Amino acid sequence: MKIPLQLPLRLATSFALAFSLACCDKKDTPPSATTPAAKTAEVAPASSTSPATTSAIPAAPKDPSLADQAASLGFASKLPADTEFYFGSANLKSQIDALKKSAFWKEVSSFMDDKTPAPTAGDKSMAALQKLWGDDFFIAGPKGMTQSAAWMVDFNHVYSEINFHALMTGGVAGMEGGKDGKPSPMIYLQTLMQNPRQIDQVGKLITQFELPALLIGFKVENPAALAKQLIPDETFKDMPKDKFTLSTLKTPDGSSFQVISTEGSKLMTDVQKKEMLANLPPIFDDHARQVAEKAMTDMQAKKMAVGWGAVGNYLVFACGKNLDHLNFAITPGASLLSKPEMARLAPHVQKSLLGIIYGDAGMLSAAADTQPFTPMLRGVLGALKENKTFGEIGAKLSQELEEFSTLETAVFKRENTTMTAALWWDRGLHLESYGGPRARVFQTGVPLKYAGFVDKPGVILGVNYQRNKAYELASRAWMEKLVGMIYTGAQELMKTGIAGPNGGQQLAMFEMMAMPTLMKMYQADKDLTDKALGDENAFIIDINGKMPALPGVPPETKGMKFPRIITISDVNNRAEIGASWLKMNEAITQASSMYLGLSQQPAPDGKPPGEAPAPAPVLPDPISSEKNGITSYFYGMPFFAGDMLPCASLNDKVFMLSTSKDCAESFAAELAKPSTSKVDGLIWRFDPAALVEYGVSLSKFAPEQKPDQQKEMKQVLKWAKPFRAMQGHVFEENKMPRTSFSWEITDLVSFD
Repeated sequence: MKIPLQLPLRLATSFALAFSLACCDKKDTPPSATTPAAKTAEVAPASSTSPATTSAIPAAPKDPSLADQAASLGFASKLPADTEFYFGSANLKSQIDALKKSAFWKEVSSFMDDKTPAPTAGDKSMAALQKLWGDDFFIAGPKGMTQSAAWMVDFNHVYSEINFHALMTGGVAGMEGGKDGKPSPMIYLQTLMQNPRQIDQVGKLITQFELPALLIGFKVENPAALAKQLIPDETFKDMPKDKFTLSTLKTPDGSSFQVISTEGSKLMTDVQKKEMLANLPPIFDDHARQVAEKAMTDMQAKKMAVGWGAVGNYLVFACGKNLDHLNFAITPGASLLSKPEMARLAPHVQKSLLGIIYGDAGMLSAAADTQPFTPMLRGVLGALKENKTFGEIGAKLSQELEEFSTLETAVFKRENTTMTAALWWDRGLHLESYGGPRARVFQTGVPLKYAGFVDKPGVILGVNYQRNKAYELASRAWMEKLVGMIYTGAQELMKTGIAGPNGGQQLAMFEMMAMPTLMKMYQADKDLTDKALGDENAFIIDINGKMPALPGVPPETKGMKFPRIITISDVNNRAEIGASWLKMNEAITQASSMYLGLSQQPAPDGKPPGEAPAPAPVLPDPISSEKNGITSYFYGMPFFAGDMLPCASLNDKVFMLSTSKDCAESFAAELAKPSTSKVDGLIWRFDPAALVEYGVSLSKFAPEQKPDQQKEMKQVLKWAKPFRAMQGHVFEENKMPRTSFSWEITDLVSFD
């Protein structure tokens, strides 16, 4: 069964916030009966001179907007509507104040105070920096961030290709084997100079580079005075005036910014450029020198600026090729909050809000890497092509790279919509997001029959979804191409003698014995997935099993909780399940017979083995049993029973693989009841506290456990206990991608 391993990346931010805001047992303020989004237009009174038959004319309805709630939504009310990315906290100070009253925080603070050295006396800069933290903050990407995001993807591609190219040409050995024993970056330069294509790519990156336009701000007391403490006037006394310009910028809203600006031509004059070109090492050929000269000329034309200033009660830092994006909204109605997509968050603004997120569709698409592995392979194959011994191998595999990159794009490409999200606190962390990348790994719109198993007590990890067969086919084609290229490369390398005199013989042995078995089992798995099983899958790990009595295990462990793993799938064709199993059985039997035959070959001295050949091993027929409407197949093994008896269970509707026969039969009993679930998409649940608690209880029975180890395990349990189950739901609502996330985090009465 294929389980999607990619969970939404936007949850990473919420996880980080959850840790820092853990155990804040603050309750939500009940939402007002009439939120701005729910208010209806008032009816104008009828004129006394109007005819009696004339009805009152209602005012035009107001479009939903968060602008009316600007005071509680952080800095978003100051940013222009064309902002392309925003993440900002809201009401963070009140949340931190509540956190500091919790037992968890007192325990953490005591631990940190004990481990953290006292600050240096008179260190004013550190004291000033600490004032930036403790209240609301934000980071924003203004108009133009899409281009910066796309440039970063291109940069990662070029870096990956050059890095893997250098590694394959002996970069690591070269760096570690320098004359002075120190790393030598020249190995990267040498490999780069041998590849005109990479030289052109680096030159193109330099030409396209612009200092990203960014804004970062912190809500503080007296931001202008704090700016003076952080960056005092003395800082600029020794600043070269021929290279940097210090100025003051007044923004349209009246805010004042200190600005340091420069140009590439000031940082690198024509004289300096000429000297640098003249001093290029001989390894630079004419083409490389032309690219270097153009890159230097392009850099001379670049402009860069950084600035800082007070905007209301925020200290804001900015950077970019210029600071034209310091153009703050005069009113909330003209700000980012006025965008229609932000109105989706209206149901959540009255909650104990932590922050809001906004991402423009174009920016999200530009930041997505649709070919993460192709540049790595291109670097590896490029190095092989340049090698006299492996040149033919590199050239042969390079011909397949174009097809691989096309298949990779088909797997990683996503359709993005503008995303908004709200995070809030209510006995834990919650997130609701609207928009973003559309799901491809799974289907939406079909109710999940197995959803109830994910949320059962005792579940440590659970996932349930409707798989997308078209996406699975694309993923499989990409993976098969990757494995095929790796195997072809290994075959060709063996022919060069790189594996020694016996390398070819070992490869032939592998292809004769292991390869047919692996291919048959892989084909059987494909048939099982494509022909036998339906769309809905579930994967569950719980600790609801019971430990049986086992020899050599302390008797007091009998009956304690025991982990169980089970996968559940719909059945399309029960006969195909049997056919797939027969193929796997045949492949295993054939491989075992071949191995046994080889092990009974004559000895090197030519004498036959002393014993008669043993019969070829054959997998025995499994035992079967019927219960709760399913047939379970298993092998009888000593000491294995109940929750320690692996099995395959099925009927005409469901197929289960489990480490526990009891688990499969109990799940079958619940599946016999009609499903009332209406949830669709993908749901998941993970309970870290339950996992840690079980691990600690199990460790008590470890032989020869020392008191210090027991103390450490108790400490681990103490820190993990507040962080209870987290669960998520990814789906579509009105054709819009949606994500719901919650993490139960509770304070404790004490840590005794």
